[in-house]
Amino acid sequence: RGKGLSAAIPVAVILGLLKDREKQQNTIETAIEKINLRLIEMFDYKVTSTASAVTLHANGDIFLYNAGGPGWFIANQEGMDTLLIRNNPLGINKFCRLNYLKTILQPNSNLFTFSDGYIESSRNIKALERKIRQSKDKFSNDAQFIHNMLKDLENDDYTDDQTLLSITAL
Repeated sequence: RGKGLSAAIPVAVILGLLKDREKQQNTIETAIEKINLRLIEMFDYKVTSTASAVTLHANGDIFLYNAGGPGWFIANQEGMDTLLIRNNPLGINKFCRLNYLKTILQPNSNLFTFSDGYIESSRNIKALERKIRQSKDKFSNDAQFIHNMLKDLENDDYTDDQTLLSITAL
């Protein structure tokens, strides 16, 4: 669990690398691979980072990427589906190949991922799944609904940044 300066330095490096990759118009895959190599080079396998990314295409295709995070989820009136995309965090293996999943998002659905500042364990992800399924009468396909569901499950003894990336299909 990175906090304070020990976490801020690698985050600053990653943000700088992302900006550089954007200028070079790299693909997501290339950008993440280069960031992974740079983390290893700069921090000698002592710093790792999770990463989640998404690309949206005009034809409706969505490509989801995950490196060491909880994965991606789709919530709708019926409940929640977990989209498993297994991969190590960045900074562990210099031969990192980012796995991805192609999907589409149905109307009235919410595609989301989140940082471990909300919940950490797979047991809590199962609890989130149950909570969303039980709330189907009150379901709202917006980020605030997902945020509230996650906040209800958080551990009061654990504080870390809470980042939610949410995409809503209308």
